[in-house]
Amino acid sequence: MLRWIVQAATAVFGFALGVAAAARVQIPAKPGDLVSALQASGHHPREVVLQFLLVVALTGIFALLGASLARLLVAYRWAAISYSGLLLLSPVTLMYYGNLRHVLLMGVAAAVVVALRKRDPQFTAGDVVLIPVVLACYMAFLDLGFGGTPVATFFRALLAVFLMRIAVGPSDAWVASPLALIAVMGWLPAKVGGAIALVVLFATPLLLARTRFRVPRAIVYPILAFVYPLAVLTVPLNGFSVNFFEDSHEVPAAMEMMRGEKPYIDIVPQHGLISDGGLQFVAMKAGVRSLRTLLDVRLVAGIASTVAIYCLALAATGSLEIALVAMLLTFCLFPHTTIFFRPSMAIFALAATVAATRLRSRRWFFVAGALVVFAYLFSIDFGLYSSVVALFAALRARAWRPFLLGIAAAAIPVLVVFAALGFAVDFIRVTVVEVMGGHDVYFIAPLQIPECLRTPALLHVLPQCFSPMVWMVALIASSVALARSPLRARRSDGPWLIGLWMVAAGASYISRGNLYFNIVVLPFLGAALWRLSRSARTVAISLAVVVVFLAEPFKHVISFIPQMRAAAPTPLFDPPMVESIHAAKRFVATLRPGETYIDFANSALLYTLVDRDLPLREVEVAQYESEEAQRDVIRRLEENRRITAALIDFRGSITAVDGVPNSARAPLVWAYLQQHFTPAFDEAGVVFWRRVQ
Repeated sequence: MLRWIVQAATAVFGFALGVAAAARVQIPAKPGDLVSALQASGHHPREVVLQFLLVVALTGIFALLGASLARLLVAYRWAAISYSGLLLLSPVTLMYYGNLRHVLLMGVAAAVVVALRKRDPQFTAGDVVLIPVVLACYMAFLDLGFGGTPVATFFRALLAVFLMRIAVGPSDAWVASPLALIAVMGWLPAKVGGAIALVVLFATPLLLARTRFRVPRAIVYPILAFVYPLAVLTVPLNGFSVNFFEDSHEVPAAMEMMRGEKPYIDIVPQHGLISDGGLQFVAMKAGVRSLRTLLDVRLVAGIASTVAIYCLALAATGSLEIALVAMLLTFCLFPHTTIFFRPSMAIFALAATVAATRLRSRRWFFVAGALVVFAYLFSIDFGLYSSVVALFAALRARAWRPFLLGIAAAAIPVLVVFAALGFAVDFIRVTVVEVMGGHDVYFIAPLQIPECLRTPALLHVLPQCFSPMVWMVALIASSVALARSPLRARRSDGPWLIGLWMVAAGASYISRGNLYFNIVVLPFLGAALWRLSRSARTVAISLAVVVVFLAEPFKHVISFIPQMRAAAPTPLFDPPMVESIHAAKRFVATLRPGETYIDFANSALLYTLVDRDLPLREVEVAQYESEEAQRDVIRRLEENRRITAALIDFRGSITAVDGVPNSARAPLVWAYLQQHFTPAFDEAGVVFWRRVQ
């Protein structure tokens, strides 16, 4: 089999060489040639024929050459695999403005492998560390302008690292090298950062190879999980703009807390105390005032989700290498989920639960219980998913006592602090009654099978169907696996507990269409395939290749990374929204100092931009749909005479969530506004009414 692969790879290289060389065969059309479309474009038919024959001939010649090379390489497995891998990649060099030189470069590298075939570099699973090493080298080369095109730059980085790996020795010497990513995060001038990164990349393995000191992978890999997204996105994170509707749930709540208002009493964090204002409040207390910086703080904090993904895969498999690959593939496939702040603590709690099950550790169940509490503070829904899985796992493992002790150890101090601040009772009441009790208003449509699963040509739409298909696999496989021993835990239950979390997270899909379970798809698949490899190694490897293919790592490397590194700073607001903000400011300037307005357009962020008090507890109309809540809003409007205006419409936000107008969501408040307010301003998509005195 290996002999055939070597010969086939050599033939592939001949094909790529023929395609690249064919572009240099040019025979211009002559005045006497017969008229044809080809002749009209300035080419002679003989040119096309010669190009075709060249491709066929080189493919056949190199296939013959491959037979001889296979006899040299088959005795050296590492050399045969490396040689084949290099040559199989040669056509890729032509996919993005590549040329003959790029193909020849791959051939030269393969020739070096043949020459060094007797030198055993002792490749192991630990060489997974070379993936972030190559990526760091690639980013450094991009910053230095070495390579021209992304494909050429990447393959130069790949070859440089590969040849250095053969020369330097075991992978243990390379563990610290990926920390070079810190130098290319964007906080240094591009060329300076690139130069420092190259020094770190190639100097540290040379030094460590000559000493007995080894850098622990268990320390470096979690750091990489945090640093890699920052290196790709670059610091400062200027590629992100304001989402007026979504960001209205966070920054305004923090601003009200800065004014002295209490959460759950004066302002309601809809998703969770920490995610909806708590993080921003801490940042403001630390001196942050810029809206851009507040967004950057949230995004940097959101990278904790990437670290949590790494920890989850590690907890399920015990393999540092699988965990690192799962993290990298998640960032390739679902980059936005890996910087999503809200689920981070819930994923850490799930990781603790999975680790407790695999290790049969009561201590980790204690940790899981404590983390579940904090997960609720980060996000109520994600905290609920993790608590369901953790309780289920604790009961099956007969470890419910340490789990409950963990909950108590975290919940009691939290409630004591909340009580000291005066909102402990309101925290419980509002969370259970108002937030969770009012969740029904956010359901969109009846449950339907995803459209991509309705086609018989399923393989054709597999990339689009990947997430829902994995969810179904998680449901079926986890149900079967856990049903084998429903009342007693097994060490091998890790993948199926992750699957159970995915099933629970499907609740957000049926209500809002959110694919929140995507964040654990790769840890689930990695753990499941790791488990499958124990009994069907070939099948597991084949499925792993399919998963890697669907993650499109080349698209991530060749397209996403260069685009992010070359992206110009994105303005916080697009021009139409800027015009609307200026219009709103002009109207608000007509209000007296201390006066404010009621937001009936789901645009609470505007309070921050115009520096006015948010007079309601809710930041969105859908939060006060119940009759009781609407009457409370009307009572506040009656009692608070500082509310002298009402924002009825604002361009740039979602003023009708799910297409339902706010007048239908809160008809009592709408009737009150119609009775006591009159139109006063309509400009640039901004509509204000003024209170009738």
